[in-house]
Amino acid sequence: MDDVERVEKINAMTQELKKFGFFDNSNEAVEGAKNIMLSDEQQKESKIFTSEEEVIVELSNSFKRFKEMTATRIQEMSRNIINLHAQIKEITETVSTLQARKEISPQEKPSPEIPKEENPYSPQEPEEKPLPKKQQESQERSEKPYYEKQGYYTPEDVKVEDFFYYGKK
Repeated sequence: MDDVERVEKINAMTQELKKFGFFDNSNEAVEGAKNIMLSDEQQKESKIFTSEEEVIVELSNSFKRFKEMTATRIQEMSRNIINLHAQIKEITETVSTLQARKEISPQEKPSPEIPKEENPYSPQEPEEKPLPKKQQESQERSEKPYYEKQGYYTPEDVKVEDFFYYGKK
């Protein structure tokens, strides 16, 4: 039973250490919890056989380890914060340069309302001549969409005289 309780305490301590950010992965947290739990057990055993001064030394050692773990974690976080500040500064500089370019670029572009010079010799638009009926019909049919089953057939394409023979030729 003593071993089961010890494992449960180590698991609880592991979760607490990870929760408060002392360790990033589970393996390190388990090792840290074991170290803390072993030192606690050693302290309990030492209380029986040692004086109060030794108990105080053991407690101070455990607090020192805890302090060292928190200090390393704080240093790591401060480095991350410094890196984030540098990245934010870089991004703001990039945004400001892009805004400056955007403000400059519309002024450099020529305005679209510049009057066009009229060429006195410009070609006149050709007048549309009326097309014969047959050409108009074929044009209308060519403008219609193509359907596979219907096709682009015009009356000239399918003449009855071409398919059937009526006598002398």
